[in-house]
Amino acid sequence: MANARREDREGRHEENKLCSQRNRKTCLDLYTLDNIRQSGYYTIDPDGSDGPITAFTVYCRMGRSQDDVVTIVHHDSEESIFVRSNRDGPGSYSRILVYFIGMDKIKALTNASRYCRQEISWNCVGTGFHFDSGKPSSWWVSWDGKPQYMWGGAKRNNTCGCAGYGCKNPNFTCNCDSAPRFSWDKDEGYLEDKETLPISEVRFGFTFKT
Repeated sequence: MANARREDREGRHEENKLCSQRNRKTCLDLYTLDNIRQSGYYTIDPDGSDGPITAFTVYCRMGRSQDDVVTIVHHDSEESIFVRSNRDGPGSYSRILVYFIGMDKIKALTNASRYCRQEISWNCVGTGFHFDSGKPSSWWVSWDGKPQYMWGGAKRNNTCGCAGYGCKNPNFTCNCDSAPRFSWDKDEGYLEDKETLPISEVRFGFTFKT
């Protein structure tokens, strides 16, 4: 009986040791299960140790409560990029976003997350979206390659975020569409649809000689 109890204790010790070595699925798990409060880079495994996606590193921004915990993933287009194409036409300029952890890992993360959002911004001059025309000139592309005819902060298709609170010209649903040809303007905001995020590409049109 004594040996059985010792083996049982040793078995529980090994089980606890293995559990402690497993990566948590999300930053929120690190916060709630491991009581981690320090923001920084941590290794997570959203589909678990038995899933096909290997563990990867993200930045966890810890907050005062579990509702403030944020997982941040970086890509190669976070700084401002000057957009100009050598030809004219809808979507003539293309920028493919490269995520440092890869698209498969990001999708595993979004599937494990309650809420996702991604900021997108365009400082424009001489060109716009033209969503209202039925022939958009600029758009972004979802993770699975589908064009999305809306911009950051928009609550419905064929609009930009300013349509919800008032664009500079009330006759338009995007600031970039209403700006004079040689005046700078901006459309920006957050995209929040988990089914389409993250952004895989942005396309801008009619940027030639703008």
